[in-house]
Amino acid sequence: MASSKCLFLLVLMISITTMLVVPYKPLFQDALATPPSFSRQEVLGHNLNWFDMYNGRPVTKGPSHIDIKSVNYFSDGRSLNATIWLADFEPIPPADHDNVNYGMYFDADYNKKTGVQGIDYKVEISWDKKNQTWTRVFEEWGTNGTTAKTLSKEPAENFSENGSSYVTISADLNTMISPEKYKVVFYAEVIDSVERNTWIVDATNWVSIPPPEFILSILPSSVNLRQGDRSTVEVRINSTTNTGLMVKLSPDQVSDRRNGQTDFDLEFELEELPISPYGLAATHLHVNAFPYADVSPHTMTISANSTIPEETLFTRIESEDGSTSNNSVYQRLPSYVTDESTVKQSAFLVEVDEWDMNDQFNEFIDEWFTPLAAVYTTISGIISGIVGWMYGRRQGKNSMKKNNNES
Repeated sequence: MASSKCLFLLVLMISITTMLVVPYKPLFQDALATPPSFSRQEVLGHNLNWFDMYNGRPVTKGPSHIDIKSVNYFSDGRSLNATIWLADFEPIPPADHDNVNYGMYFDADYNKKTGVQGIDYKVEISWDKKNQTWTRVFEEWGTNGTTAKTLSKEPAENFSENGSSYVTISADLNTMISPEKYKVVFYAEVIDSVERNTWIVDATNWVSIPPPEFILSILPSSVNLRQGDRSTVEVRINSTTNTGLMVKLSPDQVSDRRNGQTDFDLEFELEELPISPYGLAATHLHVNAFPYADVSPHTMTISANSTIPEETLFTRIESEDGSTSNNSVYQRLPSYVTDESTVKQSAFLVEVDEWDMNDQFNEFIDEWFTPLAAVYTTISGIISGIVGWMYGRRQGKNSMKKNNNES
């Protein structure tokens, strides 16, 4: 009997322990962020537009081996892999280049207040003039320009090939604590601190991963107009992103233009819409058909260009005497580096009917005769009232005269 009781208590304890422990395992797993995996994407460089970091201005002349044409990137959820396509690549850079660097900056937490102007990690392939070697370094950056923490440093191998014009580079996302969302910018730079005292950079825009998502809709999806008429449609943006967005709208007529003329005048009430996280915004588009508009169906498209609004990453730090610090750690990227935009399009149909003679006549009647008829009715009423009053007054005088004569 005692053994049966002990066995019952043991089974009960195991059951309770299982109930308490097992549910926590998936909860713990769900709490861990999972970096998104995605197929090959592309971002373009700023063509023939380098930036002089020491002088704080764009320049149109720079080394071709740091001229970024485009960058292809993809991820399996564990690492981000990129190919930086260049105008040229030199396995052994010119002798007057102290450093030639190709790399990626990461904003791993979507927070500009952490790291250096939002940059939390750096992965870079760098040419060391002194040692005549290429090195790959992976760093974590603290806030307010503290000394970088080196996570790994090793010889860079097989990142390019002879006669090529590209550099391949990858980053371990697990080392960044597997960010569920992050931003990355790709750059190339040359530093000649000894002989020429120059620091020239080329970079892409910031790329958001995953990109901001939103739904673009137009209501109604089709309208009917006569030549010379006007109608209005509503354009709605529904954000499915947990960050704020700034959406810029632009309309276009897909139909062919005749002799350089368009059939419509398209005008938004608001061209830019700020949208809160998971928010909804709307505006109206006025569609004016010109009198010579082609009598046929017309397809219109609305383009929505979205970015995540935030400050630029380039900041010149002023000292107490008002001078600027050219070697500040805050100067990491050109001022033209902004968030890469996400573009979506939606279409609606405009059916144009001919404005024939009957329509013109009816409109003429409505525009001219209807108001005149109203005026005529008003004047007639006034005249009738005056005539009635005069008639009544005259009748009164005749009655008084008749009474006097009789008396």
